[in-house]
Amino acid sequence: NSTGQTSSLVLFLGTHRLMVETIRGEHPLVPYYERWLRSPLHGSASGKVLLASLTPQERASLLGDGPYPAHTPHTATTPEQLAVQLESLKDKGFIVARDDAFVGMTAIASPVKYFGRVVGCLAIIGRSDAFSAEDDARYGAALANSASLLSSTAPSLRSVFYMFAYRGPMVAA
Repeated sequence: NSTGQTSSLVLFLGTHRLMVETIRGEHPLVPYYERWLRSPLHGSASGKVLLASLTPQERASLLGDGPYPAHTPHTATTPEQLAVQLESLKDKGFIVARDDAFVGMTAIASPVKYFGRVVGCLAIIGRSDAFSAEDDARYGAALANSASLLSSTAPSLRSVFYMFAYRGPMVAA
């Protein structure tokens, strides 16, 4: 409601991204997504959240050594460029993909966690001209707060955690 942008909840099933819920924004250009996201991992906000949850070795195994395909002039194409972007997620609690997958489209995402393990993300998506770079920090902080609230209050995340994200021994809770 506060941004007017399209909002989504995305769950990570291994290295796949499943859009669970989308609330359309008020702007005329509303992104359309299929349930399974196919945007490039290194060129999308949800993909970058997923990549940031992996070890550098897992990222290299998934993406290769680079250079990565440039979907727009703004897409990170080297492991070094991508690492800088992923580091900003740790510092800020959200990541911005401005014109990375499509020129004119911006997404901001923040991780949703269960017991500290990233299981998905909340994202807002819209036209790049509909919110400025100055809005990124304000929207990103609000998104990070919402993702944190969801992480601490949604019992259904436990199922996702044990079925798809947990990499340790299964124990009865």
